[in-house]
Amino acid sequence: MTQISPPPPRRRRAGLGSDRPLPAGYVRAPEEAGAYGAEALERRRRASVYRQRRVVPKRRRALRVLLFILALFAAGSATFVAVAFAAYNIYRAQLPDASTVGAMEPPLDSYVYDSSGKLMAVYHGDTRHDHISLAAMSRWVKLATVDTEDRHFYEEGSWDIPRLVSAGVGNLTHSSTAGGSTITEQVAKLSLEGGNLLGPTSPHSLDYKIKEIVLGNEISVAFTKDQILEMYLNRVFYGNGATGIETAAELYFHIDASKLDLAQA
Repeated sequence: MTQISPPPPRRRRAGLGSDRPLPAGYVRAPEEAGAYGAEALERRRRASVYRQRRVVPKRRRALRVLLFILALFAAGSATFVAVAFAAYNIYRAQLPDASTVGAMEPPLDSYVYDSSGKLMAVYHGDTRHDHISLAAMSRWVKLATVDTEDRHFYEEGSWDIPRLVSAGVGNLTHSSTAGGSTITEQVAKLSLEGGNLLGPTSPHSLDYKIKEIVLGNEISVAFTKDQILEMYLNRVFYGNGATGIETAAELYFHIDASKLDLAQA
């Protein structure tokens, strides 16, 4: 069979050989086929190198951008933590030491008895107040209080972010008047109000809320959960001049707080 020599291959701008199809009926000589195969392999190798040289710089640029964003985020986070820590210490310096909160309880009632032991009179301040230990209270009082006031009391810290957000949204939209304070924060609030530590600060201001959160956090560190619950139940106002669960039980049901059932609690 007559062999026809192919036209010289055209060179592309990238320096690669032509892939133009062979003429009909053309058959390569063995030595030519080997040379053409080697040339095709070389073209593929050069194309692969060319693609890699374009891809690698893009990846490096993307990595540099990512590292820059991470560094910027880390710097911003560190700045925020430093500012928050400084602000926390400023507010803490304006508040009483958490260890003294245990003594910030309303004055106790004074009971006067005759020589036979009969009660003659009870002297008290603006409200009546008796103190009892948590162990002396009905278990229903503890369960009902935690369930209605702060059901995650034994699981959370001194403040509950989802609850604060929910209360804030409800107050802004006037869809709810529920508070966002945990039992620990309510103890802090009672301590601030009872100790006349508010000064000119309004109880509804952001400044007051921050003080309440900071003191609540300090209380959660200084006392156990049971101690905090005992302080709360002995200091919360139950209406009609009754402060504390013992006084409320005597006023409303004429029994001790240890005898309250579920409905009464």
